[in-house]
Parts: sequence; structure tokens; C-alpha cells
Amino acid sequence: MIGSIPSGQTGAIMSYRDNETFDSTAGRRSLWYWPVLNSLDESYAVARKSFGGWVFAGMIVLGVIAILFTGKSPGDLKTPETNVGGALVAMTIEFLFVLIASYRIRIGRGWTISWILFTLFIVESVFKVMSGGALVIGWIFFYVGIGASILAGARACWDIRSRLKAGESRTSQETLQTVFE
Repeated sequence: MIGSIPSGQTGAIMSYRDNETFDSTAGRRSLWYWPVLNSLDESYAVARKSFGGWVFAGMIVLGVIAILFTGKSPGDLKTPETNVGGALVAMTIEFLFVLIASYRIRIGRGWTISWILFTLFIVESVFKVMSGGALVIGWIFFYVGIGASILAGARACWDIRSRLKAGESRTSQETLQTVFE
């Protein structure tokens, strides 16, 4: 019967989850694919798993290869590149920036640079879609996945930054190895 209270319960059912047991040790998940960041260690784990910047760097390398072997714009592979040297220099600078930004996100120190990286990625994705070379629906889903990963890294870096400012410290003794150690 609709609206009746099942036997053994004293109040009305507010949602379908009222009958589930609550386990405080189980990791919660947010509505999106990102995990809820309950601790500094979880934030560092999410930052380390953010792969979007690294894939973006790979996309830039593929663009350089396309310019070198075809001499055409990597956006649509139809338009001849007028200044191949200038394009290669610009893409090399962009590649180095993306590598540095991805590394900063990986170590959890990329709050500001992650937004610059995300903006750069969005601008480049929009130009590729507008040029007609990436209008395949699969590529659009691919771009959304990469952008979401960059946003997950930005979110983790923000959480790390705010937790460190609040005086929280890591509970695990595991340290992240960097290339400088």
C-alpha cells in the first residue's frame, strides 16, 4: 500500500536508501566519477591518477608528427601549413608547458596551472572541432573525458591546497617520488 509504514519502522520512508545499512568505513562516491575526497591522502591519490594532461601532451606530439610528415595543419590534415618552422616551435613550447603543468598536478601543486591547462585544452579542442577534422562523435567523447580528468586533477589540487592551509598533514608515511629526488 502506498504511504504505509513497513512493520518494524517507526517513521516514514524518505527515500529508497532508508533500508540500506550505513558503513562509515566504506568509501563514498560522488554523483560524478570522481571519488569524494575525505582525506589528504585521497586527494593526493586523485591528483596522481589525473591522466588528462599526459594524454593532451601525447596529442600535441601526434600533431608535431603530422606536421613533419605531411606538411599540413594537424587540425584537419587538409590545409597546408604555411610556416612549418613556426608551427613546430609553437607546438614544442606548448608541449613543454603541458608537461610541466601535468607534473605539477601529479604532485598536487597545480591548482593555478591546472586551470590554465584546462583553458588551453578547451581552446585547442574547440578549434579542432570547428575545423571539421574532429567532428566524429567519438572524438568529442574523448575530449570530454580528457577535460574531465584535467578538472579532477584541479579539484584534487584545490583540496590539497585547502587542507594544507588548514594544517592537515598526511596520515600515510608514503612519499611521492619526484624526478628531483
